[in-house]
Amino acid sequence: MLIYAVIGTGLQINPRADFVFGVIAAVAFAYALLAGPLHTADSLTFEKREGTLGLLFLTDLRGFDVILGKLTASSLQAVYGLLAIIPILALPLLFGGVTFGQFGRVVLVLFVTVILSLTLGIFWSSVTRDFRTALTATLASLFVLTFGTSGAAAIWRPLIGVDWLAVLSPLNSLIYALDDLSRSNLSMERRALEIGLPVQAGIAATALLAACIFLPRCWQDLTTPDAVARPEGFRGSTHPLVGWRHVHWQHLMETQPYGWLVRVVRPLRGNLMMLLVPLLVVFAVAYGFALVGGTTSSRWAAFMIASGVAYIAHQLVKFQLAVAATSSLGSDRASGGLELLMVAGLERKDFLDGLRRGIGIQFRTALLILLALNFLLLAAMAANGGPSQALSRGSSMGGFYVVALLGGVVALGFDFSMIISIGARQALRASSAHQALRDTLLRSLAPGWLLVPFLFLSPKDGPGAGGAFVFLLVSMVISGFFYNRATVDLDHGFKTLASGLPFDTDDWAMRRSFQRSAMTEVRRYERR
Repeated sequence: MLIYAVIGTGLQINPRADFVFGVIAAVAFAYALLAGPLHTADSLTFEKREGTLGLLFLTDLRGFDVILGKLTASSLQAVYGLLAIIPILALPLLFGGVTFGQFGRVVLVLFVTVILSLTLGIFWSSVTRDFRTALTATLASLFVLTFGTSGAAAIWRPLIGVDWLAVLSPLNSLIYALDDLSRSNLSMERRALEIGLPVQAGIAATALLAACIFLPRCWQDLTTPDAVARPEGFRGSTHPLVGWRHVHWQHLMETQPYGWLVRVVRPLRGNLMMLLVPLLVVFAVAYGFALVGGTTSSRWAAFMIASGVAYIAHQLVKFQLAVAATSSLGSDRASGGLELLMVAGLERKDFLDGLRRGIGIQFRTALLILLALNFLLLAAMAANGGPSQALSRGSSMGGFYVVALLGGVVALGFDFSMIISIGARQALRASSAHQALRDTLLRSLAPGWLLVPFLFLSPKDGPGAGGAFVFLLVSMVISGFFYNRATVDLDHGFKTLASGLPFDTDDWAMRRSFQRSAMTEVRRYERR
């Protein structure tokens, strides 16, 4: 990226060094935000599911000891990763255009952000038992703090002149840290940065303290039997939809029993729709303003907001899809139920087809919503008087959006199949649900995330249709490589992995190549 920015573009060094510094800081900021969901969200829920957390409290350990111990053990990898990024972040200092003050402030913001993310993850892991619930709650908290408060501050600032919500957002702290605060006209940014970091550190300390208080009180899975929980004369059902699901999906049990197990026994909770509904509301408001707003520039700004919300919705659905793909087979393999189902007569095809069918039923509404968002954005680009009129002549942003939206529609089916296959493979290979989810995200979604900053290293008129096509092609090729390896493992090593034995893909491919070569020689000898 440094070679392309400094040499390939032919521009001056100082502005490009400043820009590269911002890009690397943005990537490190995304890593810091994901530290909690990927490292601490399952640290205590795993102990609760295994029943080992109670053994700790039989000793003289207190909640404070357990929380700090689990936080330290699970967050070392994230902190070491952030430390490894810092020398790379300091490289633009050698080219000029970046001050030591900017570098120090960005490093401070990154460390506060990673601490905030890790403590929120440990808090939700302490008050819940299910990994998916803790993960979703951690992501929702980080999303509200990072983007929700920043958007609310941007809306309320011109209305009532209040800017205090901005100090809650780590994103605003990063933006303020990237500015040169030595200028006299940035006193507000300097004041917001000085207030924002202590406030965010206070939120992290509050989450840590709350986890220490709540863990000794909620580590036991205290559930009351239905007969005791129901008051006298109560005729309702505590689970009114369980019987309906069994009857409604009875045909699925007869054709694909594992799909019935995924859909009926492990139904998707309301976490996904609870997160999608606020995004859809924001999208509807921004989309309506993009069509009937005031000036062309304001319509284009509203369209950009709607596009960003649609992109976040895509990533949210794919993230939840990865969680669903890894949790089902992973829990069955850990409990030994997978081997029992195989002994009962289910084959590899029954598991994989049933998994795809069960997850497809749960996510079909969300997938239709994503398709509708893309087509609505395409319709807005084609509408007369729409946001496309804000583009200047010679700008290539219109072509970029058209190709990106059409490519998103085409790649949605590929992403769906890819995430399920990679998630199933990692669920069989990983030692925990946490590790399986992390490896699935790194192989399926991370290539696209890491390529996003390169779109900004483009001419001033935008990356254009060619840039969007290259972006989609490269991300699909990288993810397709892991998709192919997952397909090989599931086709030829499913029983081996389900039994808890290792399966080496490269070793199998080498033996397969030798077998083909030997059969070729045999056929050649027979023809002779």
